[in-house]
Amino acid sequence: MGGIGIWVRGLAAAFISGGASGVTGGITASVIDPNAFNLSTQLSHTLTLIGVTFLVSGILGVCAYLARSPLDGQHRNTLSAAA
Repeated sequence: MGGIGIWVRGLAAAFISGGASGVTGGITASVIDPNAFNLSTQLSHTLTLIGVTFLVSGILGVCAYLARSPLDGQHRNTLSAAA
């Protein structure tokens, strides 16, 4: 796998890693406030919290990855040619 493939895999890993904290946040919320966030009667609230937090944390993880590993000019040209 070339440099671009490694970069894309790193980008995906950063999103998943950041999003994992969203799952942790949802579980933690159910411990802190079990009346509002639980896995039985208020499941939709808990899943909404987990989903939104997963998305936001994943985006922040991607931004941090891009700050550390921006796509250089050579690979940027490869993506433009493939499109």
